[in-house]
Amino acid sequence: SGYQEIIDTYREAKQWPQATATAKEAVQKLPDDRDLRMVLDAQLADTGEFDKAVSDIRGMLKGRPEDRDVYLRLGIIYTRAKRWSDAEQALAKAEQLSTKPEDKAYVYFLRGDLYQRQKMFDQAEVDFRKVLSTTPPTDPQAAATLNYLGYMNADRGVKLEESLNYIKQALTFEPNNAAYLDSL
Repeated sequence: SGYQEIIDTYREAKQWPQATATAKEAVQKLPDDRDLRMVLDAQLADTGEFDKAVSDIRGMLKGRPEDRDVYLRLGIIYTRAKRWSDAEQALAKAEQLSTKPEDKAYVYFLRGDLYQRQKMFDQAEVDFRKVLSTTPPTDPQAAATLNYLGYMNADRGVKLEESLNYIKQALTFEPNNAAYLDSL
């Protein structure tokens, strides 16, 4: 988790070479850590080594329930690369392997994000509403979804009153969240 924090710090500062170098160091020191490998692969995909990253991640698929995390990571990487169909397929497989409501809710959130990026706003809203109906209101995923849904609609100038209420709800859970405050 220490490596993950360092990598995230570099990513937030847009220091891509340092993030990649740290991810490579982490995988070199902990080669059996699948999560670190996926972090490195995501970093590689974001910095232009897309095929290498996807190949490595696909090599982690074992035909077991643990594949859910691999499909989630593939869905995220494909979404960032605007490979919409591949992202949708990966998320569908992750959903099939999701057994708990909160696991399904995360898939719905990622699929809502995927649709929103394609400007398929009605489909995005359907998935975001699935998140809200699946998660307890105090769940951080619910707050993020409320903000995303509110911002998505407000940005387009639709359902403004509803959007404002969603964002205000998100802020009741995290009153100092900069993203939520920006949405408001």
